[in-house]
Amino acid sequence: MPLLKNPPFPHAYYEDFALGQVFEYGAHEMREADMLRFAREFDPEPFHVSVESAKASVFGRLIASGPHTAAVWRRMNHDAFPHVRSGASPGWDEIRWKAPVFAGDILSCRSEIKTMRVLNSRPAYGFVSWTHETRNQSGELKMTHTALFLVERRP
Repeated sequence: MPLLKNPPFPHAYYEDFALGQVFEYGAHEMREADMLRFAREFDPEPFHVSVESAKASVFGRLIASGPHTAAVWRRMNHDAFPHVRSGASPGWDEIRWKAPVFAGDILSCRSEIKTMRVLNSRPAYGFVSWTHETRNQSGELKMTHTALFLVERRP
C-alpha cells in the first residue's frame, strides 16, 4: 500500500479508504502563548501554566498539556481529510503521551488504517479504526492513539 503524503486528501466516503493505507500530514508549531492559554483554561497543572513553575519541575521547562497535543492532532487530521463524510467518532483509545511537547516543536502525524467494516446496524456507514503517531520535527514520538470513525458509504 503506498504512503500518501499530499494533503488535503481527496477521500470522502468509506469506499475511498483501504485497510493498511498510511497517510502522513501536518505541520503545527507549538507556541508558548497558545500552550499557556490552553492549559490555563483546560489543564491547570503548574508545569503547563507557568514558565517559572515548569523550570522547577522534572521537565525543566514549559510543556504542552496532553489534551492540547491531542487537540492539535485533531485539527491536523481534520485539515488533511476535509472531504470525509464522517458520521461521528465513537471515541479514541489507548492515547499515550510518549514524550513532552515543548514550545517550538513542530508536530506532524502518521496515520494507518487498522480495521474497516460496514456496520450491520447502520449499513449507510462504515467503521474505520486508525492508529496515529504524532511526532516533532526531529522525528521524536510524542503521542500515539487509536481513533475510531463512522464514515458514510458511497450512495
